[in-house]
Amino acid sequence: MPKTTKTTTTTTTTLVPCAACADRAEKFDALAAEKDELESAAEKSAALAREYRARMHHARLDRDGDGYVGLDELLRHELFASYSQAVVERIHAFFPYGDRGKHGSLDEDDFVKLTRWTEDRTTRDAQRFWFTIVDVDGDGVVGAHDVKWLYDSIWKGDAGTCVSLEDLVCQIADMAGAGCRSGAMTRMASTPPRFAPRPPGSARVPRVPTRVPSTWQTHGLVVPGPTLADLRRCGLAPGVFGLLVNHGDMLLRRSTAEFSDRDVPM
Repeated sequence: MPKTTKTTTTTTTTLVPCAACADRAEKFDALAAEKDELESAAEKSAALAREYRARMHHARLDRDGDGYVGLDELLRHELFASYSQAVVERIHAFFPYGDRGKHGSLDEDDFVKLTRWTEDRTTRDAQRFWFTIVDVDGDGVVGAHDVKWLYDSIWKGDAGTCVSLEDLVCQIADMAGAGCRSGAMTRMASTPPRFAPRPPGSARVPRVPTRVPSTWQTHGLVVPGPTLADLRRCGLAPGVFGLLVNHGDMLLRRSTAEFSDRDVPM
C-alpha cells in the first residue's frame, strides 16, 4: 500500500483590539503624560518657592543692606539653629563662594545654593560639599577622628537624651556598610590625623585634636572610614551627613528610615 502523508496547516490568529479598547488605551497614555507634566511642574514650582524663601531669609539676615551675609548671620539663621558653632564655621570657611574677592561673604546666589545643598543632600554637588565638611582632617575618608570631633562639637545638654559616641559610630558604620565591604580605608582611633590646608582668605576653623581620648585606644575601636564614593554607593549619604553634623536632633526627632528623605532637611 502506498504511504499516506498528512499535512498539518498552522493558522496564526492575529488579535485586533476593538475600537473601544484602543480608545481607552489612548486615553490612559494621555493621562499618564499629563500626570508626568503636572508632577514636573509641581517640582519646579516647589524649587522656585524654596529659592524665593532663601532669598527672603538672606534679605532678613543682611541687616546692613550691603548684599552679603557673613558668619555671624549664618549662626543666627534658623536653618542652622541646631548645628554647632564649629560646624557652621566649617560651612562658612569651606563654601565655594562665587565671588573669590568676597570669600567669607555670601551674596544672594551663594545663599540660595547653600540653602539648597542643606535642604537636599541628594545631588552630587551637595554631597561633595558636605563630605568636605565632615572630613575634618582632610584625608579623604570619614574616620574615627572626624566622627569624634563632630560628636564633641555638638552640645549634648542632658547626657541621657542623646546617643552615645559608640552608638553613633555603629550607626554610621551600618549605614555606610557597603563602603566597608568594598575595601574602604579604615583607621585606628589612635592614629594621628592629617590636616587639609585652610582655603585662602577663609576664617580660622577648629581642627581635630591631635590626640584621641584613651577610652578609644583602650577599646581598640576600629572605625570604618568610607570615602565619598562609598557613601554614594550605599545610597545613604544624605543620612550619614545629617547624622554627623546634627545627630542630636536627628536621633531625637527622626527615624532611621527618614534620614535619607529630602523632605527632612537636617
